[in-house]
Amino acid sequence: MTMQHRERQTGAPDSSDSREKLIQLLEFAREHTRGQMELEECPHGGWFATEDVKCWACDASSECAWLLHNDGVNPWHARSSTDLMLALKHAVGSIDLHIRKLEHNVQNCRCEVCDWMRSARQFAKQGN
Repeated sequence: MTMQHRERQTGAPDSSDSREKLIQLLEFAREHTRGQMELEECPHGGWFATEDVKCWACDASSECAWLLHNDGVNPWHARSSTDLMLALKHAVGSIDLHIRKLEHNVQNCRCEVCDWMRSARQFAKQGN
């Protein structure tokens, strides 16, 4: 079975336009996630350190781990569409929590984050 066929079975987009849109969505999510993190107290500057017990107990551990996996360690363009879709789904969940804390109505709000959420959800729905 070819990689392209395997990705199509999982629902991940495989056209170059879809892949570029997916990467754009992930780049926004990465910048937003990084911008929301309070790193003044972080001894690792927001880089999740698996060997540090403090990282596992930190409130931002999920976001830090996501950033470590999705922040230049493995460039977007070198990763499979399936892996990118998994990263997008995680980002949607994480940013959705942020939107809920702000008490935004994603359907009506026109802020940049809510616009992104609508686009990301629609993209993920098309990919599934």
